[in-house]
Amino acid sequence: MGGAVWPEPRRRLVRLYVQFFDDAWSPIGSPLAFWCGTMDTIKATVRQQTATVEVTAETLFTRRGKPPYGWLSDSSQRGLFPGDFGLAMLSAIPFKSTPWPAW
Repeated sequence: MGGAVWPEPRRRLVRLYVQFFDDAWSPIGSPLAFWCGTMDTIKATVRQQTATVEVTAETLFTRRGKPPYGWLSDSSQRGLFPGDFGLAMLSAIPFKSTPWPAW
């Protein structure tokens, strides 16, 4: 039987904990947070008497360097903040030579 994929869990918070147990399987102390991230996809597969659930997740820092509402461009910046011309010369930067002072 093939796997089913559900899109609903996408971008939900995921926390992975580590719990230690004694010989009688009683928990020792509190669980320790090991990893945090966001869910990407979840897939379930059932074969005879075994069920497998696979969850892919990304770290919270995956898109940290990306602009939150679009591209880092002059038009997107002016769309968010009208009158802001801070990125007006951004497109010319890759081809610009910067003269350094010769002291």
